[in-house]
Amino acid sequence: MKIIYLPIETKSREFNSKILIACQCLNKGYQVVICANRNIPNSINNPGVILLKSASGFEKEKLEKLRKKGLKIFLLDEEGVARTNSTLEVKNRYSQETLDKLDFVLLNSTQEKKSLLNVFKIKEEKLIFTGNPRFDFYKPKLRNL
Repeated sequence: MKIIYLPIETKSREFNSKILIACQCLNKGYQVVICANRNIPNSINNPGVILLKSASGFEKEKLEKLRKKGLKIFLLDEEGVARTNSTLEVKNRYSQETLDKLDFVLLNSTQEKKSLLNVFKIKEEKLIFTGNPRFDFYKPKLRNL
């Protein structure tokens, strides 16, 4: 069975969007594990896919442990760099080492893609524009949810 891990750091901020992702994954035949971000990677025993919310330079060791556990690592950065062209801000959010350890980076905007490509050496096929359910809840169509 395919497994996806959805770690949550701040329940009040992330829970609704992770539940939306979980429902879609369940519909696609995935087993879904919602877990506390602070327990990653120690709470993972089976290979699968993990959807992380950040990949800062200080998280290099965590990414290495996740990779050793046989995980495909996806990133959907909750804060992201959607609103900046600042090289310093982008480098504060990511590092070349952590980006190299990711399988895919899911982007909130085309601006994020430009910012990452301007600062780091990263294959474009690794960057996928998906939007972010957390922010989609603020759109008029979904606001009542």
